[in-house]
Amino acid sequence: MTEAAISKKKLAIIDGKSVFYRGYYAMPNLSTKDGTPTGGVFGFAAMALEVLRRLKPDYVCVAWDKPKTNIRKRLEMYPEYKAGRKPAPPDFYEQIPILHELLEAFGWPLYELDDYEADDIMGTLAVQAAKKDIDTMLVTSDMDMLQLVDPHIHVFALKKGLSNIELYSPKSFEAKYGIKATQFLDLKALKGDSSDNIPGVPGIGEKGATELLKQYETLDGVYDNLALVKDSLRKKLEAGKDLAYLSKKIAAIWTDAPLKLDLKELDVSNCEPQKIHEILLKLEFRSLARQLPEVMQVPVDEQTPVHLPSKLKVGKLTYVSDEAALAKQKAPATAVVHGFCAGKHGRNLQLLLVADETGATTVIETSKLSPAALQTWLQPIKQVIGYDVKATLKALIAIGVPLPAV
Repeated sequence: MTEAAISKKKLAIIDGKSVFYRGYYAMPNLSTKDGTPTGGVFGFAAMALEVLRRLKPDYVCVAWDKPKTNIRKRLEMYPEYKAGRKPAPPDFYEQIPILHELLEAFGWPLYELDDYEADDIMGTLAVQAAKKDIDTMLVTSDMDMLQLVDPHIHVFALKKGLSNIELYSPKSFEAKYGIKATQFLDLKALKGDSSDNIPGVPGIGEKGATELLKQYETLDGVYDNLALVKDSLRKKLEAGKDLAYLSKKIAAIWTDAPLKLDLKELDVSNCEPQKIHEILLKLEFRSLARQLPEVMQVPVDEQTPVHLPSKLKVGKLTYVSDEAALAKQKAPATAVVHGFCAGKHGRNLQLLLVADETGATTVIETSKLSPAALQTWLQPIKQVIGYDVKATLKALIAIGVPLPAV
């Protein structure tokens, strides 16, 4: 690796609402002991911190969809854009002020604008960063961002649950889709996108659109060569031409948002470690407090006291949401354990955190596993330590998992 590559700066831009949604639905009804809903905040924080550990960015910010006004321009172009979407439950919105408090402690600015979606904000900043020779990672579950993939811009796509994350570079994109990333927008123009209610060409699916682009490269190339396309397909393309070009305009990431990249504002050193630590403990996210990256860690003599083993070190965090993934992890003989329950008084266990003496932690989504599989996995544990262990063990019993023979 060259010295230039080693010293190259990296920017992570998080699609705030997209990641928050993912965390909210991955951790349904998660709350603190006093009933404060926290599932969305936990999911967002866990995934964001995992990104920091993997990418080690120099700069971080969050893009957000401004309520009501972010899609005005696109609605003027196509009134049915994103029609039919249902609002999130009330406890989703209750958590947003908590998220804002955490982001402030992280030192990550949140950007939202009238007439521009979070995608557009991310694209605008990524393009500006590329001009400064800064590599950008777009963290999102929205696959629209793939149209921006290039040597400077990669997409960190969040899939199902909290543990499935897929990296897209120009090479990996082409390997998966069979076309270049520069053709992705034209692919959406042809096939449409039901999640955003973008019409595309009626009767053209992903397979047909991909074959057209392989042969004619661009949307313009397809329409310039209609005479060479077989009759049944040509008729669909002719009838849907206006919709294809309208879809392309709507689906495009607009990189002209009125926002200037301020690297000083985005610097990761702007975080407030003590404040982060206090907020995570207040939210009962003790596992995350132990897994903070170095830049966010509080010196031991400044930390709020927590009842944890003094020799526990910060290690790798692994999320498990199915039995196959659980089987790949090894339960330690001596384990620090902590459970998160959706209900009051230790009912409805959602997450079980199991850490070994090195600090390596397995986060298990218990609601997605059978009691038998979880019981089998826990058997090697001979000693259990941690904060409020009794409550966690009771929660395990409540879901039908007998205690390990400790």
